[in-house]
Amino acid sequence: MSRDAKTPYKELTGGSIISYHYQWRWQHERGEDHGRKKRESVVAIRTVVGGRDTIFVFPITSQPPSADRHAFELPELEVRRIGRGRIDRLWIVIDEMNTDEVARSYVLEPGCKLGDLSRSVYEALLKRIKGMEGSIKIVNRAE
Repeated sequence: MSRDAKTPYKELTGGSIISYHYQWRWQHERGEDHGRKKRESVVAIRTVVGGRDTIFVFPITSQPPSADRHAFELPELEVRRIGRGRIDRLWIVIDEMNTDEVARSYVLEPGCKLGDLSRSVYEALLKRIKGMEGSIKIVNRAE
């Protein structure tokens, strides 16, 4: 997807780590209309869906996933590389995600990009996400 000078948030690409008011599925199901706090999240994919520039966002957490959840553990070196050296372990939850239309987003904010996953970790993450196709719960933030 080409991004010209008018494209908002053109710095956000697959593998971008962002500060984002992620809305958990359980919050959405309870009728809440926004995430309770900003958290580090990963833009796994940025693509055009229905003619709209869309991002697929997965949350990052320091809490170990419960047995019924699916998550991708970041390697220790990656945790340190992205500036989280005081935290031993981080996971990207991959059994749910937020989708958001970039141009219409009320969640994205200027300067929200914090960094990027390394290429090898990003590719491994995409492989795990692909293995979850059809079972990922989606919260559409553009609704």
